[in-house]
Amino acid sequence: MRGLHFRKNPTDLRGLVEAPPRRSRFAWGRWAYLALLAILLIAALIYVGRNMVYLTRQGQVLFKKIDIQPTSEIRVLKFFVQEGDTVQSGDTLFLYWDEKGYRRLVEQESSRQQLLRDLREKILEEQLLRRKLRRLQREYDRIKQEVLLGVFERSRLYQLENQIEDTRLAIQKVRGMIHILRDQLAKIPKEVKTWAGSFRGDSIQPFLAPERGIVTRIEKGEHEVALAGETVLTIHQIDGVYVRAFFEPKDIRYLHEGDLVTIIFPDGTRGEGRLDRFYPATFPLPPEFQKRFEPTHRSIVADILPVDQTSLKKWQAFYKMAVKVSIRKLFR
Repeated sequence: MRGLHFRKNPTDLRGLVEAPPRRSRFAWGRWAYLALLAILLIAALIYVGRNMVYLTRQGQVLFKKIDIQPTSEIRVLKFFVQEGDTVQSGDTLFLYWDEKGYRRLVEQESSRQQLLRDLREKILEEQLLRRKLRRLQREYDRIKQEVLLGVFERSRLYQLENQIEDTRLAIQKVRGMIHILRDQLAKIPKEVKTWAGSFRGDSIQPFLAPERGIVTRIEKGEHEVALAGETVLTIHQIDGVYVRAFFEPKDIRYLHEGDLVTIIFPDGTRGEGRLDRFYPATFPLPPEFQKRFEPTHRSIVADILPVDQTSLKKWQAFYKMAVKVSIRKLFR
């Protein structure tokens, strides 16, 4: 077995001594982590703090509106306004006539014409009966003379006397009918007697604007019939802008009439309002606030008015838009 011999002379290989790593004076990674952690912590505190201190719910900017609805069936003849027009109280909105009253007068006029026809027939019948009576009386006088001369028997006079009596009774009956028809004509209202010439002119009425506002929608057209309770047009009061807010039933303990409320508009700006009133019943959320495929959610509804009139134009610019309503719960 060959023995192992190791070289004892020093080797020429030398180890490479690495320089120690240089430590950075600022630990960027650590500080970035701490900063991120601090931001998340602050955001969480702000979120929790806001939910504890402030109550935020949804709302919608609306105008007070007036729906023009007739109390009876009418026919609209002519509009004097268009959508978007500003009207003052007392301005003429449209002309109309009462359709039910119109039909009633038409029926009464039809009855009047029928009565006039019946009256003319009875008057003509009376005239014919009187002619017949005069003819019978002449015939009676002639036959009477001939009976005295012995030309005819007396029974012929009896026949004529019966015919004359029947004719007189028929005349009395017709005169009674004429009297009844004239009484019925006298009971017809005066406006019906002149209906053909004046009804359409005299009975047309103007509908006046009850309040100042903007005509936002016209539901009916000219010469169209509007039934009782149907909306002809809608007027929005430009000075009656408000926010309708929707609160959860559990929020009621934080809400009081007269509380100051912060309105957050879609563009991020804020406005101040005052809680004006609550509605005693709960209402379903508007469709734009209601989540699809979920049961209808009911809320407590409150109206919020601007604190000052100078902010009206700003509120008006966001009509029908969704806003956020924030009210302080603590430290009031």
